[in-house]
Amino acid sequence: MSSVFKEVALVTGGAQGIGLSIVKRLATDGFKTIAVDLHRERVEEEAANLRQAGLEVTGLGLDVCDRRAVVEVMDQLERIDVIVCAAGVY
Repeated sequence: MSSVFKEVALVTGGAQGIGLSIVKRLATDGFKTIAVDLHRERVEEEAANLRQAGLEVTGLGLDVCDRRAVVEVMDQLERIDVIVCAAGVY
């Protein structure tokens, strides 16, 4: 009997670099993956590209330094099983 249950992963800094690589790997491994990044357009574009490749990825613009915005996003999610904090300044 197969399960339709998918673990949910949230990755900060998911628009590029290490964060995007982690998003790709988690989605490839079967996670429902939510990529968040300060650069909304870029993260949405990357998520769309990954969906076209058959992966379950959502991209959301989010400034992780804005507590209210983080709480708002978290309140919209049913659950999170994995959080990867890859956002950074460079």
